[in-house]
Amino acid sequence: MNEIKESRKTVLFLLNGFGLEAPKSFNVYTSTLMPNLDRISHAYPFTSLYTSGTDAGLSKNQTGNFRSNYLSFSTQGKILRKEQIIQSKVMNGEINDNKVVNESINYVLSNNSRLHVFFCLGNKYDEIVYKQLKDFCDHCKNKGIKDIHLHLFVADNTNNNQKTASKCIDSLKYHVIAGDNTIKVAAIANKNILTNSTTLEEKRNFYRMIVSGIGEVWPDYSEFIEKKYRANLSDDDIGCFLVKRENVLKDKDCVFFFNYDNNFGKDYLDIIQNNANYFPMGKLPIGVKVFSLFQIYDSKIEYAYENELPDGYFLKDVGENKKILVLASKERIGYIVNSLNGFRKEYKNNINALPVDVSNDRFSQLTKYLLAYQQQNMYDLIIVDYELFSDKDKQDVATLKKNMNTVDGCLGAVYNKAQEMNQDLIITSLYGAVARINLIDRENVNINFSEKAPLIITGKGIDRSRYELSGNGSVANLANILYSQLGYEVSKCLFNERGAKGSKKKGLNPLMIVAIVLILALGVLYYYVNFM
Repeated sequence: MNEIKESRKTVLFLLNGFGLEAPKSFNVYTSTLMPNLDRISHAYPFTSLYTSGTDAGLSKNQTGNFRSNYLSFSTQGKILRKEQIIQSKVMNGEINDNKVVNESINYVLSNNSRLHVFFCLGNKYDEIVYKQLKDFCDHCKNKGIKDIHLHLFVADNTNNNQKTASKCIDSLKYHVIAGDNTIKVAAIANKNILTNSTTLEEKRNFYRMIVSGIGEVWPDYSEFIEKKYRANLSDDDIGCFLVKRENVLKDKDCVFFFNYDNNFGKDYLDIIQNNANYFPMGKLPIGVKVFSLFQIYDSKIEYAYENELPDGYFLKDVGENKKILVLASKERIGYIVNSLNGFRKEYKNNINALPVDVSNDRFSQLTKYLLAYQQQNMYDLIIVDYELFSDKDKQDVATLKKNMNTVDGCLGAVYNKAQEMNQDLIITSLYGAVARINLIDRENVNINFSEKAPLIITGKGIDRSRYELSGNGSVANLANILYSQLGYEVSKCLFNERGAKGSKKKGLNPLMIVAIVLILALGVLYYYVNFM
């Protein structure tokens, strides 16, 4: 990557969790709610970015989230997904010889216990992930394990109501179980049981269920899921239930994490390792051993494979003469900077990270620090991560509107400072949100920000008559825009001066002009000869 022009000092303002609503979604965005965003979007080049699915470097129908889309942005959509890594290990037989995989099997055999496999059905139904699970289970059986119990989790799928759970269950039956009595479904739950911090009692009930068998039992789990659909409920409303009451966690059983996103894995691991917090009354299983196919961050459990490092990542192509600052909450900044650095252990000297304590009023805290660093005017690029919804927020429309209005006020202050300091301001979000949140006059309402996010670029001399943002981009294209702002030559940049190289709207080719003139002349001649 060659530096070709002077760097423009730039602030990347991320409204993460916010997007452009799907047409059938509840209409929560208004110009009065976010007047600064509305005013700026009408004055400067504007387009939208895809934040989900293959457009963002994810699997088909997969909704982007905090981790996946930071990685998509950093690697320009070249994400090594877990199923891709697993497939390479399965195809060359590595998984059968892996030390941790076989340690988990030996633990079960030596204790005459059972293997419990944590498997996330996800919000997609690619056949490959079920074939991978089948290969893993077959390896365990060949080693002598006679009881394999699957704990299945359905990811959030309110988007377009695709009934993913039913399709995933069909794939599971056909590709994994297929009449095999060794492999049994123990429990099924929707992902929110573990990840939604407002449902602690549900999390307790889930742990009590898988330990003592206290809870609903539905041997015909397909019928149970269809029953939920007939009642106009989504995958988010499945709750949790047992398939067979005796398939519960017992002393010296082994839990193996097969596929998951990291936050989800940490939540499940917490109820296993800190079980007294979730089931204080009653006998708790002892000696339960936990292994994982991949590392669960911030835990010490043994895992089989490192998450493979991406070949290309954002900071790899940025020279150390460019100064970069990342501002975000303490909980998120570690992953953000690691993602930008391709998860390498050594960092370049040109990147600084400022973790901000956002326990009280996170929006104004981030803005306070951002305005101070804008005033210094020493960084070529500042990336600031505003999180529209945090785990501590109430999941209701009033809170959503309040957050949107508050962060819009922050945006206005940052925009004014950028104008004062002659800095460019890029406004977008890396991911949206799909959430069922409470509404006063209804039971709940679906907010769908997941498909697209706004992209606006502001700065002195940047206006719609001179610059344009081409459409059909995604968060994977954001890195190229930032590289261009830093003064590097890039290809296929969404942001271009009108008529410049890479712009979609170009002047007519001289040969094309000659051809048009020739055609017009022949037309005039034909008319003159035949009709005059």
